[in-house]
Formats: sequence, structure tokens, C-alpha cells
Amino acid sequence: PNYIEGLMAGKLSNKDAAQEAPLSKKGKQQLFEVLNGGLHKIDVPKNELNNYIRSHSYFDYLRNTLGVDDPGVLKMARHSALDWAVSGTDLMNIETAKSCGALGFVPKAVYDEENPYIYHFPDGNASVARALVKKMIPAVAEGKNAEELVLSKFNYRELDRFSNDVRIRLNSTVVNVRHIGDPKNSSEVFVKYITDNKSHEIKAENVVMACYNMMIPHIVSDLPEEQASALRLQSKSPLQYSSVGLRNWKAMKEMEIGMAMSPGNMHQAVFMDFPVSMGGYEYTKTPKDPCVIQMISCPYGETVGAPRLEQYREARYKMLSLQFKDYEEEIRSHLSGMLPKKLFDFNKDVESITVNRWAHGYTVSGPNNSIKKGRQPFGRITIANCDSAGSADVKDAINMASRAVNELG
Repeated sequence: PNYIEGLMAGKLSNKDAAQEAPLSKKGKQQLFEVLNGGLHKIDVPKNELNNYIRSHSYFDYLRNTLGVDDPGVLKMARHSALDWAVSGTDLMNIETAKSCGALGFVPKAVYDEENPYIYHFPDGNASVARALVKKMIPAVAEGKNAEELVLSKFNYRELDRFSNDVRIRLNSTVVNVRHIGDPKNSSEVFVKYITDNKSHEIKAENVVMACYNMMIPHIVSDLPEEQASALRLQSKSPLQYSSVGLRNWKAMKEMEIGMAMSPGNMHQAVFMDFPVSMGGYEYTKTPKDPCVIQMISCPYGETVGAPRLEQYREARYKMLSLQFKDYEEEIRSHLSGMLPKKLFDFNKDVESITVNRWAHGYTVSGPNNSIKKGRQPFGRITIANCDSAGSADVKDAINMASRAVNELG
């Protein structure tokens, strides 16, 4: 974070960056003040500073310490942390805002030598799921390893064969899970699900609930109330990823943009993906070649300062009420305003737009020890999903799955 409307970090002075930002004269001056800000602007004794930045909000700092009241600057500041804390900066204290590189603080270093975020499959975590399915159902696709599975076609008819050791049934929504008899002594669990508008019920020896944890109290009908209450405290934030297919990326090359933060736009981040070539998939080689750029939106509610869960509800409603044409117009305005007109013509250079919306995206953990209370084994039912770790991370999801399976004994 801490990049201004797609302007290149490190190549513009704070004064020039403020002048080029799409703000009023007053807004430009206030943005300049924010960019020149920092903890040195806070007039408290040095030995009290740490307590101060933990007990005072980032927006109080902007408004009261720096005197910011321009709506455009406050909007940019509010969206400048992207998804680091799963909320806008209006809900952060100064310490948290500083740690995630919010507007006016030194950008957060995103490269970690111990855990560099540069190794991934071309289709992201989808290949992880494909590799797991291949392991359980070998006949589903050709390929001896994860790399060979990248372009492998999956035969979905193999997923639910009676002869399989493991069967995967798609388009089957579970609506009720309950023990047969007393959960403490039960030997089986009933699982009711809906497919093709018909209700079906099967018996299982054990069940792992690996869904959105907040939904579990609505599905596991005999769950103890204390555990159900803990699960209801878990939540998820809305999230949107838009993928834009370009006929070429000459304009991105000209601007030297690998990633641009655009806190004044719907999509707060625009970036080219890491150059991954594997399993027959080849990353774009030259600016003349087609490519896909990613645009990330972490939507927040319109009510600045409202509680986080209330903001999520507002943001979900707004996000899901938009039509494709609304997203297309937003992306047109964003890219056309950011890229040089001599090298980018939206009508000619954009080949495709795909908008992926998750009304319930990133995991947001509940308060206190509600996560541990909620994920406790219940009879022959255990609970997985990254929600049970309080983290939206595939590694945590795998760890939680392992825990839940081992708890079955």
C-alpha cells in the first residue's frame, strides 16, 4: 500500500504525487500533508507514543493531527490498506495502520525471504484441489504429479463411481446433519442433502463439517448451544477479483507497472501476475503478447466508522446489486485513466473481463476464544475449514483438515 492512484512509487516526489492525484486544490494540499506525515507529527512525549498509537484511531490522526477533511483524501486513506486487516483503515488504530502501510506511512514490505510469495500454480489454489482429487481418485485425469495436472482435463464422470474408494458428489447441498440417538453414544450420523430438487439421506460413521463455520449451527441441528453460539460469531468479509484479458501489455510496460495501488477506485489493486510457466502453461513473454491482469476489490460499507460486520453487510448488498455493465464501466474508467492513451484503447485492447464475487470471502475470526470453542469435536462430527483457524490461508485450511480427521480417531 501507499501508492497513489496508480502513480509510480519512488519515481515521484510527495509534492508531485499530490499534484497529479485527481483531487481538488484543497485535496491535493491535504494529500501532500498526509504523505509528509508520520509518527513525528504526533505531539506526545516519546515514552507515551506507543500507548498513544494503540489507543487512538488512524482517522483521528488524519482529522485531528493532520487536519484532513477532504472526502477524496479520506476515501483514499480508508482504502489504502487493501486486505491487510480485512477492514478499512477507519476501523484501525494508528499502530495497525502503520504496520500495513496505510496512506502516509512507509509502504509495507511484501517480500519475505523466508516465505516468498512467488511460488504458485497458474490457476492459484485450484491446482491444489485438483492434485488432492487426483490422489483420491486416480482415474479422474492423466498426470503423475501436480505439474502435469496443470493443463490436464478432468473427467467429472469418474468422481462418483460406486467402485471408487472415495466418491465426490457435486451439486449436492447438505441441509441437515444429526446423530442417530445420543451424540455421546451414537454409532452413526444422518446426512440429508438436496440434489436435482430432491431430498436424499445417507448414514455415515463420521462427518467432517468443512463448510463456512457460521452456517454449521443451521445444519447440525443437535449442536450444543454454547458451541453453536461460538460458531455464529465467526464471519467473512466480501471480496471481488476481476480478471481482465489484454491483447498486449505495452501500456503496463511503458508505465513500468507490476502492481499499482488505487485506493480511490473500486479495485484498490491492479497487477500483473507472477511469471509462472509450468506443465505446458507458458506465461506471457513480451509486451506484444496477450496477458491477464488481476484487479482486487475489498469492498467496505458506505458508513465510515460503522462496526465491521455492519460494513460487510452494506458492502455485500451493494456488490451483489451491481450488474456486469457497472463493473465494465468501472474497469474501463480505471484502466483508461491509469494507462497512457497512446498505448491503451479499452475498446481495442481489452479482450475479456471476468468478475468473481464472494459475498462471504476472507475468514474473519470471532472474539476471544470463540474459534476454539466452535471447532470442538461433537460426537462423531468434527469441524474443519480455514474458518476454524481464523485465517484465510490454504495452509491453515490443510492443517485444520488434518486436525479434524485426526479427532475422529
